[in-house]
Amino acid sequence: MTSDEIKSLLEEVFFEDEYEISEKEYEKYEQSLKRFYLKVYSEKLKHHTPMINIQNYVIGTTILDDVWEMIWSLPNQNYYMKIPGTSNKRNLKDVGDPKVFLMMSKEKLKDILLINKLNNNLMSDMKNMSEDSTRVIRDFKLKNLV
Repeated sequence: MTSDEIKSLLEEVFFEDEYEISEKEYEKYEQSLKRFYLKVYSEKLKHHTPMINIQNYVIGTTILDDVWEMIWSLPNQNYYMKIPGTSNKRNLKDVGDPKVFLMMSKEKLKDILLINKLNNNLMSDMKNMSEDSTRVIRDFKLKNLV
């Protein structure tokens, strides 16, 4: 797959306002390449922040023009995975569908964002319980009155 085909798939799958796709050209081993950034809107930061990078797969000093990898930049770790179906000529058994793979990734990204939001809410609640326990206890009792 070419960079234009990858960009087209990204735009087709991540078309909603909460996502933003940007690209940047960079040079590696004297070869000009493109890197795509999938950014998600952050309510906390009030702007889009990169969550996924997509770039050509590199083995040592060899750049595979037709194999693309996805790098998930999660709060506590990074995950690297090749996007299946981007190179049928290199691997004839690779009949993966890159569009469906990106759609699945979109669902996983939504799960990650929900988990992150719930975790942030939990940490905020724990902080409130520690700092203002009297108010928290009062509100809890009022809420649970029947």
